[in-house]
Amino acid sequence: MANITTSMVDELRANVSGTVAQPGESSYDEAVNIWNASCARRPAIVARCTSSADVAAALRFARQQSLVVSVRGGGHNYAGGALCDDGLMIDLTPMKAVSVDAGARRAKCGGGTTWGELDAATQAHGLAIPGGFISRTGVAGLTLGGGFGWLSRLAGLSSDNLVGAEVVTADGGILRASDADNADLTRYQWNGRAAGGSTANTKLDGEHQPISLAAALTRDRAGIPCRLLAAEQGSGLSGRPGPALKVAASRRATQQP
Repeated sequence: MANITTSMVDELRANVSGTVAQPGESSYDEAVNIWNASCARRPAIVARCTSSADVAAALRFARQQSLVVSVRGGGHNYAGGALCDDGLMIDLTPMKAVSVDAGARRAKCGGGTTWGELDAATQAHGLAIPGGFISRTGVAGLTLGGGFGWLSRLAGLSSDNLVGAEVVTADGGILRASDADNADLTRYQWNGRAAGGSTANTKLDGEHQPISLAAALTRDRAGIPCRLLAAEQGSGLSGRPGPALKVAASRRATQQP
């Protein structure tokens, strides 16, 4: 059992702007209440982070105290990956800021955002991002796992449409990952994690490229999007369309004169 002293808790609270909670406190119970209630693991302490700096501070604390770390994004993982036994849980659910640049067709969200929350923001602009099938799933977790859902046939996986992220590495570093910044980390994130590998990143603020909602909702009888060409040319996907978009385009080309 981890020996978390009062002075240790005070130290973490001094370095984290969010809430630090222990068993018996209401904020602790809220944080460990994940979708799969059958998961009985319980962390010794929870850091409910509000920024990347909070996440970095929590990681430094865990390294100093040799604590196991788990991370909660949406808390929807069936195996209960958000929870650890007797360690530190980093809770990202307070980090739900979402911004949409409709002109540039870019959407950004915090590491605790769910797909329902992101969809509500993008749909206000007539846009949609390929997500999963369930609105309560976390954006970060699903994207890092590949991300297959209702729009995958039209526009590929969630990971196909992730163009950048701010990540916090295991050593507490805060990095920007994109094709232009830390490209090696980007390839590892998008390819290694989606293929089932592990990652040192504990937080992801994603920047996605939405597609036209009208294109997503308009399909022909075979299920092939009728506005596929418009979506490809107008959504920013023409630069890096996902595999599913290429397959759909190929099938459309062979089925129509």
